[in-house]
Amino acid sequence: MKYGKRLLALVLAASLFAEPTLPAQASARSSKTSHKASTAATVKRMRILRVKKKKLRALIRRSIQQQEMIVLKKQILSYLSDNGLSSANWSIYVKNLKTNQSISTCSRSFTAASTIKLFAMAAAYDKIERKQLTMTSDLSTKLWNMIVYSDNDSFNSIVADYVGPAEMNQFLKRQKFTRTAQYHGIGPGSHPYLGSTRLNGVNHTSAADCGMLLEKIYRGTMASKSASDAMLSLLKQQTYRYKIPAGVPSGVTVANKTGEFEQFQHDAAIVYGQKTPYVICIFSEDSNAYSISHIRRLSSMVYQYLNG
Repeated sequence: MKYGKRLLALVLAASLFAEPTLPAQASARSSKTSHKASTAATVKRMRILRVKKKKLRALIRRSIQQQEMIVLKKQILSYLSDNGLSSANWSIYVKNLKTNQSISTCSRSFTAASTIKLFAMAAAYDKIERKQLTMTSDLSTKLWNMIVYSDNDSFNSIVADYVGPAEMNQFLKRQKFTRTAQYHGIGPGSHPYLGSTRLNGVNHTSAADCGMLLEKIYRGTMASKSASDAMLSLLKQQTYRYKIPAGVPSGVTVANKTGEFEQFQHDAAIVYGQKTPYVICIFSEDSNAYSISHIRRLSSMVYQYLNG
């Protein structure tokens, strides 16, 4: 990600706002008062120009960072096309957590499968933070099992017995996860909530919504810093590591949550790259037998681009 034009752009920016120098001496005809006024005006202009140059440098830097992510998006779309994968059925969301620049190849919602468990976890911690729920040993165990082992009945119990289905969707609206909704339990399992109605639709979410939630957890702003740290700890211990984590070098820390159901294969992750930490969420609805392999390759492509 080295751009040879970057230095040139900064040099041009500086030349646009060359600072005037202070007058060497006042004109013989100028009074002492007018000389002071002239000097003060010049100093003021210099300060204004310094501010303008600083803003321009920041603007150029952001522009370069945006272009870098646009190039990454083109590479991802080329990969999908070259491998016969529909960009309408594959959604890849990536956000550079250092520059705050992001890309998304498709904004649609997908059947959530087990990625909906991310939001159940966040809703439970949010309710605890608002003093409407108490962390008990039973709830703690179920949060652990739901995330670390993706246990379905733990999810069913957390939604039905602790958070509440209606409160779950209110949480999603408050947090502006506009492409996410929770309607029913997840099977196989034995919890009564598994028999909940699907008349209103299926559990669904988007790569971007999952990415936004993961970023909040990463930055310590989901519910609270301590709650975010607890959620991050669970995600780092998640046992299903054969998708996004399998595409990054050994030893790189990844906090992720997978989801799969029939033709759907998803993974949402925070990757602690050696140079650049980032969020990556890959969602797919594809009968392709190699969907998991493609997720790994896309994960590897993004890692090398941001950390190579």
